[in-house]
Amino acid sequence: MRRSSSWLFMAMIVAAAAGCADKGPAPEKKEAAKAAEPAKAEAPKPAQAEPAKQADDAKKAEEAKKAEEAKNQEVKPVETKEPAVAEIDAAKAAEPAAIDWAAKAKEWLDPYLKDFAEREGASATAYWKAANSGSKEDFDVYAEKDLAFRTLHSDAERYAALVELLKHPEAYDALTLRSLKVAELFFKGNQLPKELLEKMVNMGASIEQKFKSFRGTLDGKKYTNNELLDMLGKETDSARRKAIWEALKEVGEQVGGELIALAKVRNEAAKHLGYANFWEMQIRLQEHDPDMLMKLFADLEVATNEPFAKMNLSFKIFFSIKSKCCKQFKNNIASVLVVNNENTSLISINVINKISYNLIS
Repeated sequence: MRRSSSWLFMAMIVAAAAGCADKGPAPEKKEAAKAAEPAKAEAPKPAQAEPAKQADDAKKAEEAKKAEEAKNQEVKPVETKEPAVAEIDAAKAAEPAAIDWAAKAKEWLDPYLKDFAEREGASATAYWKAANSGSKEDFDVYAEKDLAFRTLHSDAERYAALVELLKHPEAYDALTLRSLKVAELFFKGNQLPKELLEKMVNMGASIEQKFKSFRGTLDGKKYTNNELLDMLGKETDSARRKAIWEALKEVGEQVGGELIALAKVRNEAAKHLGYANFWEMQIRLQEHDPDMLMKLFADLEVATNEPFAKMNLSFKIFFSIKSKCCKQFKNNIASVLVVNNENTSLISINVINKISYNLIS
């Protein structure tokens, strides 16, 4: 009984000890452990911002956002790699080289001037022979050579190259530039269809041949043009001079119709080239201004009307008293006649006035 009570007592002690172990350390030990732990700082509560500061911060945030957006919208430069040497050389080779217009002009002028000299020389030589012989065969040869010269200047491709060269006058020296400009004048007047050129040349040669071979008739005898001109220059008898002059003009009956036809063809050619007529074309291609030229002659007419009237009066006086003059006076008056190439007698007004005054007085 006593032993059983001892075992029972022991069991109760053990059970009590186990129950204490499940409940954790004793209150004293808990306090000690708690004291050993570091104290945790209590997080401060955020202070409430003032309204003005909040507005300023919002504005700055908005500006920062816009700046970021603008930065993102900027076009970033494309990064390029430095081209290799071979690529640079290839690019330079592809670029058009500067044109040496002076060299181009020489390249155009050298063969042109050679052709010009050959064809103009041939045409001039043929004309000289034809003008001296008067034969149709020689004039046919002249027409052929003249057409070859004109055809040289009707070459449209060659003319186009010349026009291009003349767009760069600053590239040439004075002689080269003048050579190009003179060549342009020849080309301008011959930019015509070959058939029209040939027609004008043949018609002109035919008329020339008739003029050169014509022989005027005086007193039933044939005379050359030069012989009649010489006679006209020496003759002082009015009736005789009239007969010589009429013999010179007989050629008009043979060539008049052909001259009119040639004038029409020439005007047609001039209009084809943009001119009013052949006369205007020739004047402009000789580097004259038709309007200025006509004004010059109009002014000359006005300036010479009075002197001509005085000279004409002297002529009338001269011829009115001629029959009263003695032979010596007639010879003296005739000696002051000066005949020019157009067969017009010009008399010194002063000499006539002096003679007339002496005779009348």
